[in-house]
Order: sequence, then C-alpha cells, then structure tokens
Amino acid sequence: MLELSRRKWKAIGDGWIFPAPEDSSKPVSRHLVRNWWQRAEKLADLPRAARRGWHSFRRKFVNDLKPDTPMADLCYLGGWKSPLTVMTVYQQPDQLTMRTALSNRDERRGGTLP
Repeated sequence: MLELSRRKWKAIGDGWIFPAPEDSSKPVSRHLVRNWWQRAEKLADLPRAARRGWHSFRRKFVNDLKPDTPMADLCYLGGWKSPLTVMTVYQQPDQLTMRTALSNRDERRGGTLP
C-alpha cells in the first residue's frame, strides 16, 4: 500500500504524513487529530483517560526501543528529523535502563567497585 502511494504522490518522504484535508501542503490540525482520536476511543469502546493520546504512544514507542536501538535508527523509524526532539520530548529515564547501563559499565571496567 505504501509503495503504491509513493508512486502516486511523489511528495511522500518530504510531505506530511497527515496532510490537512483542505490543503495537502499543510499538516492536519491538532483539533482534527484530537477529534479522530476521540472517535477511535469511542469505536474501540475505550474509556477516556487523562494524558492518553498521540504523544503517549510515540513516547512508549521511543522508550520501548531505546535500550537496543541506535538514535539514528530510532529517529528514522519514528519520523523525527532531530534527535533533540526524541531526547527532550519523548525519551524518559527509567530504573531498568539505568541499572543495566551501570551494570554494563562495571563489566567493562573489570568488576564492581569495593
């Protein structure tokens, strides 16, 4: 399906993933995306939940992949042009990742500190 779209619309790659219905040179408005989200919740029979939305899924995507995925690949997979966006908006510290990093550090140094 994506391959067909790429042939049909040459803008894919530099175009908007969700173009505005009235003007494809602009992104869809956040209000329309919110409406889509609320409709999807209703169709899926999900209760409304505070702070659950588009960004919460993008944040989960980043944090699920962060321990094993190089930043360049993570940015490409998520469609971010800058790693700064990933690091300042989406990526969050977590105990398991930090403990693993410290454990690996000890192994590289030849053991744990006394």
